[in-house]
Amino acid sequence: MILTKLFNIGVRGIALELFRSYLSDRSQRVRFTYNSNGAILNVLSEPITISKGVPQGSILGPLLFVLYVNNLKESLNKYSPCQFADDTSCIAIGKDLHTTSAEASDAISKMYKYCEAQFLELNMNKTLVVQYRNGPMSSSIYIKLGTKSVPLADEVKFLGLYIDKALKFNAHSNYVCRKLAKYSYIIRNLRTSVSIDTLKMFYFAYVHSTLSYGLIFWGSSTSSKEAFVLQKRIIRCMLFKKPHESFSQYL
Repeated sequence: MILTKLFNIGVRGIALELFRSYLSDRSQRVRFTYNSNGAILNVLSEPITISKGVPQGSILGPLLFVLYVNNLKESLNKYSPCQFADDTSCIAIGKDLHTTSAEASDAISKMYKYCEAQFLELNMNKTLVVQYRNGPMSSSIYIKLGTKSVPLADEVKFLGLYIDKALKFNAHSNYVCRKLAKYSYIIRNLRTSVSIDTLKMFYFAYVHSTLSYGLIFWGSSTSSKEAFVLQKRIIRCMLFKKPHESFSQYL
């Protein structure tokens, strides 16, 4: 099926034959470890020929997978699908709970059927629904896939951002604060052992990147102030400054 999709997007001739050679007659083995009477043993499974999917751990694997599911949006176009690698999110809109529930159930049903047709499996353990509305929520939507109900969540992690049902991003701010508290502890232990340049490298690699990721979304949340207080505390720690001592001249 991957070769057919490559053909449909214009990959022909020698290029297609190279992909055919790359994907055909491949096999894989699984290595696993187990404890046998106190001895740790490593075992390799028998080779199994791969007839579907893309080679795991390969450089071309992610690109081929994206091409493989590229037409998913055609099945879900009505629901504004957002795809990133193997993560897919949809938006179902309705004027009332009944309509919204029906639309959301239809979106998940279409996604399930698409995966089934493409020999993929929709991971129901990671499938969640978040309900948004302008006013108070007196009742909740109910989403079904066959005989199973899809869990309703108050918040969900989407591309590294925690998004809650009120779109206040307090959950993400709290997540950032927990990470910054951990980095603060690390810097406090490092500052007497490494140079300021090394501390700066750590700061920009971890602290600054954590703060700046998605800042345009969560930076205005009511709990974001604590994150920036922690940032200042970390900088003062790096510079051996007292809690209320200014450090702007060092920036």
